[in-house]
Amino acid sequence: MSYCRFGNDSDVYIYTTGKYLVCDTCKIKGGKSFATLRYSRMSVHLESHVANGDRVPKNVLEELALSFVLGDDVVNISKLN
Repeated sequence: MSYCRFGNDSDVYIYTTGKYLVCDTCKIKGGKSFATLRYSRMSVHLESHVANGDRVPKNVLEELALSFVLGDDVVNISKLN
């Protein structure tokens, strides 16, 4: 599932593998991917993108926060289906 893709309103590509949240081709990581099991870590990571001036769609930050608040901090594929 993709949270957002590179485009006019986004400088990040965020998706889940079902086990990990991935920031693909991450500018902060020098073009390498950043992966985490936790919604909270991805939220902090995306805040770093925002601080660097990268465009991150607001709905992505809200969606990750909602997943954290309503569920568990750990990505779980069964919750995504």
